[in-house]
Amino acid sequence: MKKPLFVFILFLSSWHCFAQHSQTTNVFGNEALFYSGKELFTTGNYIGCIVQLSNYKANTIHPEQIAETDYMLAAASYETHAVGSKKQLENFLIQHPFSRNIDRVKFLLGSLSFFNNHFGASLALLKSVNQQSLFSNDQQDCQYRLAYAYLSVDSLAKSQNIFRELMHNSLKYEHAATYYSAWFDYKANQYDKSTAGFESIKNVPEYSENARFYLTQMLFIKQKYETTIQSGGSYYDKMTNKTHKTELARILGESFYHLDNMPKAIQYLSDYAENETAPLASSMYQLGTAWYGKGDYTKAIQCLKQATGNVSEMNQNAYFYLGCASLKIDDKKSARLAFESASLSSINLKTKELALYNYAMLIHETAYTGFNESIAVF
Repeated sequence: MKKPLFVFILFLSSWHCFAQHSQTTNVFGNEALFYSGKELFTTGNYIGCIVQLSNYKANTIHPEQIAETDYMLAAASYETHAVGSKKQLENFLIQHPFSRNIDRVKFLLGSLSFFNNHFGASLALLKSVNQQSLFSNDQQDCQYRLAYAYLSVDSLAKSQNIFRELMHNSLKYEHAATYYSAWFDYKANQYDKSTAGFESIKNVPEYSENARFYLTQMLFIKQKYETTIQSGGSYYDKMTNKTHKTELARILGESFYHLDNMPKAIQYLSDYAENETAPLASSMYQLGTAWYGKGDYTKAIQCLKQATGNVSEMNQNAYFYLGCASLKIDDKKSARLAFESASLSSINLKTKELALYNYAMLIHETAYTGFNESIAVF
């Protein structure tokens, strides 16, 4: 009986050692998953990281590493644009409010809102981030997104201050910050400063078209019409921003008008009028008088009608030209009404006098009383 008992005891001892070895192997194997996943996260292999850390989390016996695991899983989900990344990040904030990674998770959540154009929500998160806890690259991203989000909600002063800092402190966003800083100067009518900024980036592909557009606008504002035409004409046909191209057509057309080049003025102002839903009265006045000078009175009338409405000398002149153009096509009723409107303004007394004369002549010719009655003309 002693031999079988000895064998049984030996079997139990061997089984106990095997069980201990198996458990130790599982523990060390699971820890290897954690460190392997962490290494993959550090090197940017986020898909591999998610696989390793998901397996680790399912079998871990070290709850103190759960916070770091959850952070890496949520951040990797963000980096891979996973559908549930927003929820993962939000859950992390709830479950680990004292984690050392809390600021980066807020930064990632704020960035998600930023990329979805939810700038108010983005601001709320990004403002709460302690940027000193972020890596340098993330700090620059956070500042840029804050500046752009402030701009998008019309907090211009705050946006401008951050862009100024980025312009001097960030190689990554130097061009973007220079562009927006120059734009702020443009909006503040500081045209010399704005010109210097836009000139420095006009050859940077990402900002070239818009920079050249604003440079041309400032030349026009300074009434440098020949230089405006040289600047704007060099890239007009290549423009991709339809809004800016429409405005540039106006600028070029009015520049040619001021230089008395009416064929070119008509060309560009016609492009402007065709693509602008609410063209400026001043532009339509110039286009109307250009058509009048060319002898196309029907088109002149169509344009001049869009130049009337405001109490101004241009409005008075527009009515006067309307009267003249209507006479040219023998529409005496419309001519009389237009001359009457021009004669009611005293802004330009010479125009008023001419309008009254023409109005009186038309009353005489049409026997019009002003009270819907005909009278005998003596």
